[in-house]
Amino acid sequence: MYIKSFTILEALISLILMGIIISLTYSVFNLVERQMYMFKNENGTVLQYNLFNTTLKQDIYKAADFEVSEKGVLLKPYNGVNVSYEILKPYVLRTQEQQIDTFEIKTLSHSFFQAERLTLISEKLQLGIALLGDTIPAVYYLNRDNANLVNSHFLK
Repeated sequence: MYIKSFTILEALISLILMGIIISLTYSVFNLVERQMYMFKNENGTVLQYNLFNTTLKQDIYKAADFEVSEKGVLLKPYNGVNVSYEILKPYVLRTQEQQIDTFEIKTLSHSFFQAERLTLISEKLQLGIALLGDTIPAVYYLNRDNANLVNSHFLK
């Protein structure tokens, strides 16, 4: 009587092929997982920079006056709710009343100086920001409101 079955050689070849297929599948999933992790980190960094840039531009646009210090800038809008930005190396702190926002942006350098072509009512805030291995020079112009300048000069 003859029984149908696999030989040891056929079973061994099928196990080797299964092992190769499983190891290739594991390698592909591991590679995809690493790429997704890197994409998430890069995307989060770019998102933090865009959020910081948009928020700072809006606060500068709303500001009627400002004060510059060694660590940052204090923006004074008409509504009386001051907004301060403290520029530290690994992050930037934005404080508005009791709300504190932290932007995870690595600042390499920052400086405040009078703008060359503009009058005394303007200063330039220059930031060197490290983003994804590059340095981005970000420049913001802070303008004092003319009405506040006249009032502070004549109504002391």
